[in-house]
Amino acid sequence: MRLRPRRSASWIGLVCALAVILIVLAILQIRWSNQVSQAQRERLEANLHIAVTRFRRNFYLELFRVCWTFQTVPSGPPAKIMRAYGDHYSDWMGASAHPALVAGLFVWRTGRDGSLRLFRFNPASARFASIPWPPEFESLHHRLLRQASPGGMERPAKADEAPWVIDERIPALYHAWRVTTGKPETPEKMDVPSGGVIVQLDMNFIQRVLLPMLADRYFRGPEGFTYGVTIVSGGRPARVIYQSSSGAINSTSPTGDAVADLLFSGRHTSMQPPFQEDRNKANSVSDEIASASSPEGIDSFNLEGARQPFAFIVPANRTANWKMIVRHRSGSVETAVLGLRRRNLTVSFSVLLLLAASMGLILISAQRAQRLAKLQMDFVANISHELRTPLAVICSAAENLADGVVGAKEQVKNYGALIQAEGRRLSEMMEQILVFAAGRAGPPSYSQRPVDILEIIEAALADAQPALESTGVSVEKRLESDLPLVLADPSALSRCIQNLISNAIKYGQENRWIGLRAEKAMGKQGPEVRITVEDRGVGIEPEDLPHIFEPFYRGKIKNTLQVHGTGLGLSIAKEIAEAMGGAITVTSSPGQGSSFTLHLPGLVAVETPTTAA
Repeated sequence: MRLRPRRSASWIGLVCALAVILIVLAILQIRWSNQVSQAQRERLEANLHIAVTRFRRNFYLELFRVCWTFQTVPSGPPAKIMRAYGDHYSDWMGASAHPALVAGLFVWRTGRDGSLRLFRFNPASARFASIPWPPEFESLHHRLLRQASPGGMERPAKADEAPWVIDERIPALYHAWRVTTGKPETPEKMDVPSGGVIVQLDMNFIQRVLLPMLADRYFRGPEGFTYGVTIVSGGRPARVIYQSSSGAINSTSPTGDAVADLLFSGRHTSMQPPFQEDRNKANSVSDEIASASSPEGIDSFNLEGARQPFAFIVPANRTANWKMIVRHRSGSVETAVLGLRRRNLTVSFSVLLLLAASMGLILISAQRAQRLAKLQMDFVANISHELRTPLAVICSAAENLADGVVGAKEQVKNYGALIQAEGRRLSEMMEQILVFAAGRAGPPSYSQRPVDILEIIEAALADAQPALESTGVSVEKRLESDLPLVLADPSALSRCIQNLISNAIKYGQENRWIGLRAEKAMGKQGPEVRITVEDRGVGIEPEDLPHIFEPFYRGKIKNTLQVHGTGLGLSIAKEIAEAMGGAITVTSSPGQGSSFTLHLPGLVAVETPTTAA
C-alpha cells in the first residue's frame, strides 16, 4: 500500500518534466521562427533592392546607348552636321540590339527671327526634310523657345557637356548645341542653345518589349512573377504604362514594397542611384557604366574611342518622371514574411504536438504495461493458489487410499468422487489458460455452422452441473422454443455460456440462484438471440464495471469474498462472442446482483418455393 503513492508521485513528476520540456521547446521554436522571419525579411528586401536597382540601371543603359550613338560634335556647316546624324542613325539601325527603340530622328535649329525650325530624317532618302512641329512636340517646342539663341545657326557651335534630357510624355531624348554669345573679350559672354537633336522613342516597343524583358529578367521566378512590376507616368493624372501582372495599382497614390523614379532624377529616394548627378563629374559616368556590366546581368559595351565627354540623362520635368512600383505577389513583403512565419509555426507546433502525443502514448503504454504486469503477477499468484488446493486434496486422498486408511466401499467411492471433482477443476483451469494462450498467439479458428441455441445451452448446463450441485445453486430457466438458428462453433459457444454460468455461481453467494433466459429480439443489425445469465449476488462496483472483461482483472470484492479464479473467464467469453459476430453486455448494481446478456445474430430462414402439382 505504501508503494502506490510513491509510484503515482513518480508518474506525476515525469509528466511535469515532459510538460516543461515541451514548453521550453515551444518557446525556443517561437524565437527561432522570429529569427527566421527577420532573416527572410532582410533577404527579401535586399533582393528587392538589387532587382530594382538593376532594372532601373538597365533601362537607363538602353537609353544611354541611344544617346551615345547620336552624340556628336556639331562643328561645321548645317549640312555636315545633319549628314553626321544620318550616319549615326544608320549605325544604330545596323548595330543596335533593339533598333525598334528609336521611332524617329529630328534636328532643330534657331533662326534669326527667334523661330525654331524642325527637320526630320527620312531613312529612305537618307536626308533631313523640314516639317512643322508635331502636336506631341508642343511642350518641347515651347521649352526650347525659352532657351534658344536667335541666329545661332550661323555661329560656330561647340561640344556640349550638358546632359541629355528625356521628355517622358512624348517620349523623346533631346540634346542641345550651344554657342557663345558676346565678344570674346567681354565678360558678359554665355552659352545658349542654337540647335539640337531629338531622338523620338517608340512607346509601343518600350511597353511591349523593353519593360517586359527587364521585368522577366529581374522579377520572374520559376513559378511566375515573384514581384509585380508597375510603371506609371508622372504628373496628374497618372496612367499605367506597363504592368507585369493584373493587379489593382492605384495610379493616383501608388504604394508598394518599393517605389522609385524609373530615371535617376537626383531627388532623394529609397533606392540609391547608381550615378552621381553632378555636372562636374560628367566624365565619370562612362567609367561607372562600364563597371556595371556583366556581373550584374548588364551587357557591357566598349567606350574606347569616345567622341567626347558625356553627361548623363535627366528628366525634363521631375514631376513627370516615370515611377516604378514593385509589390510582392502575396500583397507585400510583410505579408509574405508573415505567411512564411505562420507556415513555420504550423509545422513546428505540429511536430511538437506529435511529440507530445507520442509522449502521451508512451506514458499510457507504460502504465498499461505496468498494470498488465501487475495483473499477470496476480494471475500467477491466483493460479498457483488455485492449483495448490486441488493438487493437495488429490495427493492426500491418493495417499490415504494407497496406505489402506480407507477400506469401506462407500468411503472409497467418496474418495473417488472427490478426486474426480478436483481433477475436473484442474482440467477446467488448464483449459481456460490454454484457450487464453491460443487467443494471444493468433486469432482462433472456429468451425462455425448453423446450430440450435437450445442444444448449446443444455450442453453448457450439463458441463456446469457438477459445480451447480457442489454449491447447491438452482437454475431457473426461461427458454423460448421458437428461437432462430445461429451461426457458431458449438464447442466454443458452449464454453462462453458455461463461463457466464460459472461467474454467476462464484458471485451469487448465499442466494444460490441463477436465472437463465433465451429469447429472440430485434437488434441494430436485425433479428438476434439473447441469452441472459443473472444472479442475485454481490454485484459489481461502478469503478470495476469498465474493466471486468480485461484479462486477469478481478474486482475488489474478490478479496472480501475470497472468491477463487483465474480472472480469464469473462475475457474468454467476450472474445468468443465477438468471434461469432455477437457481443456481451452487462448490467449490475452493488448488492443486487448482475445480469450478463449474450447477443448473437439470428439466421433468417429462407422459404423454399413449392411447385404446383
